[in-house]
Amino acid sequence: FLAAFLTSSLTARIKKDAEYNAKKAYRTEILLTASRNLQHAENREEVLGETASQILKLMSRPVILYPVMDNCLGKPFIKYPQEYDRTEISEDVCQRERAVAEQVYRNNEQAGATTKISPDACFWYLAVRGNDSVHAVAGVAVKKGHRVNESERDYLLALLGECGIAMEKQELRENQIKLAVEAQREKMKADLLRAISHDLRTPLTSISGNAELLMKNMIGEDRKNKIYGDIYDDSIWLIDLVENLLSITRIDNEAVGLKLKPELIADVIDEAVSHSVNRMHGHELKVEVNDELLEAKVETGLIVQVLVNLIDNAVKYTPEGSTITVSATSSGDDVLVSVADNGPGINEDAKQHVFEMFYTSGEMRSDARRGLGLGLALCRSIIYAHGGNISVSDNMPHGAVFTFNLKRVEETENE
Repeated sequence: FLAAFLTSSLTARIKKDAEYNAKKAYRTEILLTASRNLQHAENREEVLGETASQILKLMSRPVILYPVMDNCLGKPFIKYPQEYDRTEISEDVCQRERAVAEQVYRNNEQAGATTKISPDACFWYLAVRGNDSVHAVAGVAVKKGHRVNESERDYLLALLGECGIAMEKQELRENQIKLAVEAQREKMKADLLRAISHDLRTPLTSISGNAELLMKNMIGEDRKNKIYGDIYDDSIWLIDLVENLLSITRIDNEAVGLKLKPELIADVIDEAVSHSVNRMHGHELKVEVNDELLEAKVETGLIVQVLVNLIDNAVKYTPEGSTITVSATSSGDDVLVSVADNGPGINEDAKQHVFEMFYTSGEMRSDARRGLGLGLALCRSIIYAHGGNISVSDNMPHGAVFTFNLKRVEETENE
């Protein structure tokens, strides 16, 4: 009897130790997995989602997480164990206990179930701390009369500590990104001001000088007509520059949405051609649209500006007598619009940068005027805002082709 008693006691103790060690290994694995996954999280949402999942595995109880947004608690999200009766803890309960979570956030201390502060709450609330701030508030459901053992408490606190470190890293990363974006914005402003101050001086000096000659009436009628033309060309160049600057500001402002509606591509091209016909300077402009009823979802004014910029770019960088062709065809669910020329073309190095803001090639323009490098950058921004892409390729045997795609409108949509 004594031998059987001792054997059974030892067996029970070994079994209990084995269960304890298994639980300890399981919880340690959860903590290691959480630490590894949190290091690879890309944003705050992923950090909180991973933390909630690992707490659920650790505690096997409903988990609620309140992210801190703009110095206050944001909308919480709850995770439940499988086959859990969700009626026990409803959204009304979470809303009722929000004040307890806010108290934890303000005071950076535990509250709710198992504590002396609001012990009747359904959740045990803890702060997810960083070095000097609270990044979130986590809650674990605890039924009345139940306790959380010391082992679970220690592992939970360690898990929340890992979450706090990950949230701190995310905040530092976001601040670094903001600083980098701000630095880039300041650099762009400086580049823009430098480019504008340099490139506006030439046409403004020309306009003021020609106007002075006209005012003094010291020239003949033939020379006057030439001066009138020069003033007109310089003023048009300034107007185009201002339009491009305003459009870039509008496209970069995410709060401004595009008003897309079905439009006949042939009509859009005709409008762009009507704006460009007086700027040809000895170039030939052709239009090729096989399907007059081809439609796309666009904001007409912006697409017209894209075409005008592309045509103007072709005129400036090709010699007199060159042919510029604007065409449109359907390709699956898209409409492909192209502006081609038979000029000298674009070298491979320039193709990699032509759509970058403030980029200008070193090649001589036909009007001998340096540009700001805004036209093609604006074209890309507008096409991207329409959900399309724009590219440049070679036009055989020589020349360049700029092509962009727009969302095609099916006939069934019109019906």
